[in-house]
This record gives sequence, C-alpha cells and structure tokens, in this order.
Amino acid sequence: MVNLTVNTILLFLSLSFITFSITGYGGLFVKIFFFKKKKYINDSYLAIFGLTFLVFVSYCSNLFFSHSESFNFFIHLVGFFYFIFFLKLKKKIELTKTIFLLIII
Repeated sequence: MVNLTVNTILLFLSLSFITFSITGYGGLFVKIFFFKKKKYINDSYLAIFGLTFLVFVSYCSNLFFSHSESFNFFIHLVGFFYFIFFLKLKKKIELTKTIFLLIII
C-alpha cells in the first residue's frame, strides 16, 4: 500500500514538473516571437506554444546531442526555472491553479 502511495505522489509531481516546464517554454516562445502582442495571447496557448518550441528544440538538437534521460531532464529544468523566475506572479498563480486542477481531474 505504501508503494502505491509513493508512486502516485511521484506521478503527480512529475506531471506537474513537465507541465510547468512546457508552460515556461510557452512563455519563452511568446517572449521571443510575439513582441508587442503578448497582451492579447490567451494563457491556454502557452502550453501549445511550449510544445511547439520543444519540438523545434528537439529537431535542432537531435543533430548534435543524443536525447538521453539527463538531456531531457536538463531541458525540462530550464523550462521549469523559466516558469518560476520570469513569468509574472499573477499569471503564474492562475496557471498553477489551472494546472493542478487539470492534473487532479
């Protein structure tokens, strides 16, 4: 029973980590490519932009690096830190609530 609880907690934490990372890369994508139109972009598009940006990074880095677990962890760590440090606090709180609600459901 304890093993099931630990695995459930690890699943929840890893899903949260990956989702925050993708959202962080979405914020980076919007910051790079949509300079003055940032106000008009809905928050739900950050995940789609993040996935698009990660696919682009994957295609470009596949030529130079092998995609191992450590490489993927580093990529998601960068996105997670971008989510933590560079998104605005109000947007971050709303996105965190939405992400946790979707993961729980």
